[in-house]
Amino acid sequence: MADVQERQPDIWRLFELTRAGEWEGLEAYLGRMLSLGSELFGASGASIFLGNEGGSGYELAGTFGSLSTVPTGAKLRTGVGIAGTAIANEKPMLVLNPLKEPGLKQTRVARREDIGSSMVIPLVTPLAGCFGVINLARKVGTDPFSDVDLARADSIAAQIALAVGNARLFVKANVIMSDLRASNDKLQSVVNSIGVGLLVVAPSKTISDCNPKAEDLLGKPEVGESWLTYLERVPPQF
Repeated sequence: MADVQERQPDIWRLFELTRAGEWEGLEAYLGRMLSLGSELFGASGASIFLGNEGGSGYELAGTFGSLSTVPTGAKLRTGVGIAGTAIANEKPMLVLNPLKEPGLKQTRVARREDIGSSMVIPLVTPLAGCFGVINLARKVGTDPFSDVDLARADSIAAQIALAVGNARLFVKANVIMSDLRASNDKLQSVVNSIGVGLLVVAPSKTISDCNPKAEDLLGKPEVGESWLTYLERVPPQF
């Protein structure tokens, strides 16, 4: 019960990100997500990698904090390095010294002298599987991440993944809608410029739209007017 009560404020704050204010785009959203994650876990740096569409790798999508020095365009592969190992296992990892970590002996890792401890949280959902990973780091001289931190990360990992996954879907939907609007505007421009009258008839046999040429010839149709009634305006000579 105590664990559930402790997680509720964390979960609420995660989903509050998508509720507050006007949508600002995925990059800004991920920046705020990393800022919140750093605050929740007392991290000095954070980064997030997201899977490439149709690819097998993961690409840097955002960073936050003084310890995050990951170069733009950096990529991860499943099973390679600390984050790649966490992705392969689909479980959060606590790393105090990567050179002594049993689960990392078969991977190529190096220890940064300015990082005292790190925690890696894979982003996993039932439908998408592991589509990304968040890296959190604490600097040398501060209290290292603990098993309590790891358990807390594990308990809210699904909520973090769901929040980020929803944000990505929101962006995709916006892109699709933008493309549809652009295609519709282009089609409307063509329809408006052709030299013949054009009617768009709904399944109810009423006129849903017409181009300027049709209005010039027959006048503007009434709301809900049948196309047959509208065509009665056609002069006999036509």
